[in-house]
Amino acid sequence: MKKIKSLVEIFAVLSITTVIFAACEQDIHTHVWSEWTLTTAANCTTAGIETRICTIIASHSETRFVPIDSNAHIWGNWVVSIPVTQATDGLETGTCIYKSSHTETRITIALDHTCSWKGWVVTTNPTCTTTGVEMRTCNINSSHRETRSVPIDNNAHNIDNWTVVTAPTETKDGSETGTCTYNNSHKLTRVLQHTTHRWDGWGVTVFANCTAVGSETRWCLNNADHYETRSIPINPNGHDWGNWTLTAATCTSSGNETRTCSLNPSHKETFNIAISQTAHNWGSWSVIVAPTCTETGFEERECSRDSSHYESRTINALGHDWTWTLTTPPTKITNAIETGICNRDSYEETRTVIHYTNLSDDYFELVGGAYRIVRGNSIPPNEVYIPANYNGLPVKEIGMPNTDYNSPFSFRTNIISVYIPMGITTFGFCAFVFTNLVNIEIPNSVTSIAYGSFYGCSSLSNVIIPNSVTSIESDAFINCSSLTNVTFRGVNTVMIGDSFDYVESLISAYSAGGIGTYKLDGSTWVKE
Repeated sequence: MKKIKSLVEIFAVLSITTVIFAACEQDIHTHVWSEWTLTTAANCTTAGIETRICTIIASHSETRFVPIDSNAHIWGNWVVSIPVTQATDGLETGTCIYKSSHTETRITIALDHTCSWKGWVVTTNPTCTTTGVEMRTCNINSSHRETRSVPIDNNAHNIDNWTVVTAPTETKDGSETGTCTYNNSHKLTRVLQHTTHRWDGWGVTVFANCTAVGSETRWCLNNADHYETRSIPINPNGHDWGNWTLTAATCTSSGNETRTCSLNPSHKETFNIAISQTAHNWGSWSVIVAPTCTETGFEERECSRDSSHYESRTINALGHDWTWTLTTPPTKITNAIETGICNRDSYEETRTVIHYTNLSDDYFELVGGAYRIVRGNSIPPNEVYIPANYNGLPVKEIGMPNTDYNSPFSFRTNIISVYIPMGITTFGFCAFVFTNLVNIEIPNSVTSIAYGSFYGCSSLSNVIIPNSVTSIESDAFINCSSLTNVTFRGVNTVMIGDSFDYVESLISAYSAGGIGTYKLDGSTWVKE
């Protein structure tokens, strides 16, 4: 142990001796350090660097790291996620250019407000020949700005190089002349002092902030090793603000956003946000007047913050839910009579059931205990009557269920009307394609309208869809150029693919309006 201790002591003496000799070679003196100066600012991913210089020998300096600043982001372009409107706030997100996982979301305030302006800030300084620009920003929405001109400053010259006219001596001042780069007719002459020092202008080395003084230094133009430093008073506005914290406004109370200075948490800045008349917290809808088969109802909901804030909306009439009963059976020369009773309000209604047909026998095909209307050999009459029953059995289908263009009435351009009885459940593939039907009322027994059923019926102007229809397949009513009115008697009809011209508009209107008649206005369907 004694040997080890002796070796350590010898090594220490040799190290100290080496440092002393090195210092002697470099100009031995005790450093008098300037204040630390930030040379590279820290950001959210990289440490910064600050440097200080020996005031005796300026070539002697040392540096140290500034810790990573987790809040020192530089945001790239802000991406809007919720657009701002006149009445509602929006949201936008910024991504740090240093690290894409660092993001921040901020609110863009609704446009319908009166600006509360911050102070004017000069963005372009005036010169001796040109005006400047200053701008102020709205406290409520920083994207709202306005600018104004700053008058020409006759003293705002930019002189890069000075030319000595008379050199100073130790007892007599000299002079030098400079020419403004903005206007070479502007020249300034200044005195070159005869004192030992000829000082350059003051330069800030440490900026003052809201809690600490700063410093500034100037150097002698005759000897760059000669300089002097003085303090800069605390700057009460020299804050380092953090992110804004939002308390959203509601329909009953104002909100605010606040930010805190990282240098002194007691320094805060707050802006109030006015009450938002649309920021309700709605409860569930309550039915006030229930709808009936023929009358609309309405329902209301209240804001949980203020019961005097409420809104109401109409509930569509339900329409009758019929159950039909055969009360007078058909004969060969008389129509059948059916009586319908509404399952909701017991309202009664009678109707005639067409049993008569003017189609030849070859239009009827027996399929599993019921008849299907198929394509006959003879040309059908202009007005076609389809019976509810044929040879004592029900008629259920019009046309084939598969892709067969040889459907019963396709391309029969002489047909202008078809009378369809209750009991028909299906319109097959392209059943009435390219006929000259003007109107069609589909009975409340049909559940599906197949592909292309009324494709190209250019004279068809009105269609009534009963509540029994649950699906209308693609191209069912496409290219019906005169079709301007469609009436839905139920709310469960599904339109598949391009079942109507401008079908997206019709689906949207029907989803919102339910039961009723829809009229085509240009390329838009609207409920009457």
